[in-house]
Amino acid sequence: MPDGPLVIEDTTAHPLFREVPTVKSMGVRAYAGIPLVMGGHSIGSFCAIDFAPRAWRDIDIETLQELANAAMREISLRRLVGEAQQRARSRETLLMALEQQLPNALNMVNMALHALGGDRRDAMRWTRRYETTQQSGVCDRRRSGRGARRTRADRLLRCGWQSSQGHVAGQRIDRPPL
Repeated sequence: MPDGPLVIEDTTAHPLFREVPTVKSMGVRAYAGIPLVMGGHSIGSFCAIDFAPRAWRDIDIETLQELANAAMREISLRRLVGEAQQRARSRETLLMALEQQLPNALNMVNMALHALGGDRRDAMRWTRRYETTQQSGVCDRRRSGRGARRTRADRLLRCGWQSSQGHVAGQRIDRPPL
């Protein structure tokens, strides 16, 4: 494959190209092509054909070269857009997986703290903080003062908060769950 333009003024007079199927079937008599190269590999050519022998002028070849450069820019841009879209899909998939696994991780922290005899309230506070952000403002955690203590269980119930033992906030527990 040549590095520069391939210019053939009369394909029927050229011993190498007169047997090419498009020359025979379509009647191509003149050809000028600019190779499209990406990463050192030819991916095709930008070409012009004529059905009569033709002497290609320098301006014809320059125009083809400019059009080939424009085609390569478009191909490169489309490749970059495709790669960016693939990266965005990968990030979205990763974020969704992390979002699904975070509650399980918080539950494991709760159980570990409980097993170590630590204060479960710290881990439960982190669980509530995560779940509150997931509710997008449904839970009002900014409330403080005299009424805050009275409505805490109600707010937690609205948020669907559960401890690591499976108890829903505000639920009366007669015996530990099995």
